[in-house]
Amino acid sequence: MNEEQFGILGLLGVDKEVTMERFMQNEDLYLRCLKKFLADDNYRKYKEAYANRNVKDAFEALHSLKGVTGNLGLDNMYDIIRPMVEILRTGSLDIDAESRDKLDEYYEEAVNIINKL
Repeated sequence: MNEEQFGILGLLGVDKEVTMERFMQNEDLYLRCLKKFLADDNYRKYKEAYANRNVKDAFEALHSLKGVTGNLGLDNMYDIIRPMVEILRTGSLDIDAESRDKLDEYYEEAVNIINKL
C-alpha cells in the first residue's frame, strides 16, 4: 500500500502506525484482511436482527463487527459501534437513530473506499 492509500483510509479513522503495528508492519496482509471486510456479513445480520427486534442476534452480529472494525483500525465505525453494543448487551434495542444512521454512513463509506483500493 502506498501513502495515498493510507491517506484515504484515514477518512475511515485508520491510524497507520497503530494499525501496521497490529499487522506486524505487513501492509499486504493488512490489505488482504481489509478486502475480506467486504465479505463480512455481520453488518447485514445486525441490520436484519435489529429490524426484527431480535436483541440477541443484533448483539452478536454487532459485537463481531466491533471486533473486525477494531482489528482493521476502522476507528470511525468502531467508535460508534462500541456504545451500541453496550446498549444491546443490556437486552435493550434503545439505540438512538443518530447512531444507527452514523453507522450506516460509515459502513457505506468504508465499503466504497475499500472497493477502490
